[in-house]
Amino acid sequence: MRPSRSILHLICLLLVFTSCSRMREVQSVLCEADSLRSEGQCYDDSARLANAYSAPGNLCGRLFRPDDYVRACYRYGRQLREQGDCGCSTDYVAAMQTFISGTHAQYLCRPVPNPLFSDHATLARIYSNMGAMCHLVDSFQLSYCMYEKCSEQFKRANDNIMYYYAVNTMALQLAEQKKHDETFALLNKIENECADSNVIAKMWETKVFLYYNLQQYDSAIYSVNQLQAYGNCDATGFVKKAQAFWFVQQYDSALYYAKHVMTLPDASPQDRYNMLYILAYNDSTVNTDKIREITEERADINIDVITPLLQQLTLAADILKQDVERGPHYMYPLFLLFTVCLTGCLLWYVRRRHKQLKVETAVEQKKTALLQKKQRLIIQENSKIAEETISLRQQQE
Repeated sequence: MRPSRSILHLICLLLVFTSCSRMREVQSVLCEADSLRSEGQCYDDSARLANAYSAPGNLCGRLFRPDDYVRACYRYGRQLREQGDCGCSTDYVAAMQTFISGTHAQYLCRPVPNPLFSDHATLARIYSNMGAMCHLVDSFQLSYCMYEKCSEQFKRANDNIMYYYAVNTMALQLAEQKKHDETFALLNKIENECADSNVIAKMWETKVFLYYNLQQYDSAIYSVNQLQAYGNCDATGFVKKAQAFWFVQQYDSALYYAKHVMTLPDASPQDRYNMLYILAYNDSTVNTDKIREITEERADINIDVITPLLQQLTLAADILKQDVERGPHYMYPLFLLFTVCLTGCLLWYVRRRHKQLKVETAVEQKKTALLQKKQRLIIQENSKIAEETISLRQQQE
């Protein structure tokens, strides 16, 4: 019995030591990644990141070091997503699965929260990445849910700037769903409560998109002007402005901004494609062969690059949707089973303890009865001795 107990103790100590050493390796990898990020560099050692992600994947790491676990999931998932953006489309699904694993870090057992978890900012960035991936495949409702969770986590982290960024992105998802009243409510909330200029610029960018979709082109032009006042207007903003002038039949202004877009380095092929049509309509010197060339190039990009990526992103969004739908629900039966088992154990313990107390009480009563009986016998013997002593004295007299 003793040797087996010693072996069990040795195995437990070995497991604890191994877990601690792996967690130290995780922390060193994450500290290195954080230091590179603070210097504006990307941590690209995928092998060590994969090990850092899998190491806290054991039960001890996830339950007792949830902050390290969520950071490892974020770093590894982010790297997989960036590889997907570079053309490795299969990495999108792996990235989504890694992000989903990271969202479980805040739970001991869903829906039971982990009291040791505190890194809400990293968890918010995980939700933001998942929302962005869903937005790319027009899963706007799912994307809205992710950004809503993102805003909640940033609020818990007391990061008001990032909170309002998340609220602005929520408004964009609502605008995509044609929920205009709710969109305006969120944008007004940002305008009334937030004083950060970059957040306000993003808000005006969302308003440009919203007014353009509502075909309120004068308001769209006004919003672009407000965006330019903050100095944050990129090619997309100028594209919307050129198109808005086009729809209100101010062709000179539309032509001016279309030419400006063609000179911007951040203008995408889609932006240039749209502006060339405005230029071709207003300026006969525009070469139609160039329009055809960009059109064919865009078609090739769609066939060779965009379509496979969208397919993988759609699959990743479906995986997330399944997790959200069964998320807290599939754990309720397990939680209920856990509760029932715990209640059963408590009842068993209470009943066992009650029986033990009953036996102990009976034993104590027996002991008390025996003690009282002994005391009575002693009293009787003492009384007999006293009587005999008295009788002897009387006889002597």
